[in-house]
Amino acid sequence: MAHRHQNLVFEEVGEAAGVFHRHQDQGNQKGNSWFYYAQDNDFEGRFPQSYASCMSSKERRKAPVFPRLALLGLFTASVFSFLGMKWAWLSLFSHFQVYLGLTWIVFLALFRWIPAFPRAFWQPKLIWRWSILPILGHAILLGSLYIPLTAPELEAPDQIEIAWFNMKFDEDALREFEKRIADDLPDVIALGEIRPHIEVSLPGYTFKVRSPKHNLLLVSRLPLEFSKLVQVPGGGREQISTRLAVGRRRVQLVAAHIRQPIYPVHFDEFQQLAESAKAVDEIIMMGDFNSTPWASQFRGLIKDADLHHGREGRGVMNTWGIGQGHWMPLPIDHMVYKGAMELTDFEVMDWTRSDHRPIRAKFLLGGKLRRKISSDD
Repeated sequence: MAHRHQNLVFEEVGEAAGVFHRHQDQGNQKGNSWFYYAQDNDFEGRFPQSYASCMSSKERRKAPVFPRLALLGLFTASVFSFLGMKWAWLSLFSHFQVYLGLTWIVFLALFRWIPAFPRAFWQPKLIWRWSILPILGHAILLGSLYIPLTAPELEAPDQIEIAWFNMKFDEDALREFEKRIADDLPDVIALGEIRPHIEVSLPGYTFKVRSPKHNLLLVSRLPLEFSKLVQVPGGGREQISTRLAVGRRRVQLVAAHIRQPIYPVHFDEFQQLAESAKAVDEIIMMGDFNSTPWASQFRGLIKDADLHHGREGRGVMNTWGIGQGHWMPLPIDHMVYKGAMELTDFEVMDWTRSDHRPIRAKFLLGGKLRRKISSDD
């Protein structure tokens, strides 16, 4: 009985092998055996294991190389993006967490819905399983932005509203922005890429600090104290530093437009932001940091200076995109803060003529009150 069963097994295997070779011959006649196998449902039924496990070394060399190269490139980019959260020299990859995660999802969709695709790999089942790991990694990083912060207890807080806008040297973009905020004016407006001769036309902004060399402007309806331009060693861009008077409370403000991460001075400018934040108890820093929240330099700033940023509990909220269509948008405009204060609202406004979206935020300040000055003093 056992001998008869063994013969039946051999006959079945022999029949399947015959089918395999017949299909191989037909595929070779068609000039593309790999694609022909991929389209053959009967062959798939005969060989439920992956086609690659049936291929000879010669056939493996003939299989399309592009899917394997694409997988290698995608895997390398994901690994570098995770390492770039720690090491500055790989931080450029970390900015693209969203797009790497989406690309992995597309990759797995190809595995699932296009039968020919997995047959380009030697171990498709193993690749399928391990591909879940980078997707989980990217998802965890993105999901962490949606974890809400615990609101601090503040006694009789004062409220302020601040806006930042990189206007891309386009005065029309500034005027469009002014129209949008005309009915609800923020207390402070900071502008990047604004030429020295251009002014804010909205009424009430009596106080201002400008860096004509590096095209920064900060204007305020509330008094500013001890304003200065902070120089960054190594040729970095100047940063505006000033103290805002809000009733009997004071809060330090810093506005910066940091260079792109392809320049070494980019990291020096982040270091200067950290030093400014460590020097005071309450501070709000705003600007175009040319960095996403996942890059090592941004994470280092938040950690070293004990800061929070506006996207915590709110999500990605992209602010910059490429060209007129704003392709591949990234969240690179920020407001970061620390001290006895609460960020009650963080808004990314609609696109204007600039390649950046304006951002605005509302804060409740609960820091120390300055001593009242009596008439006898």
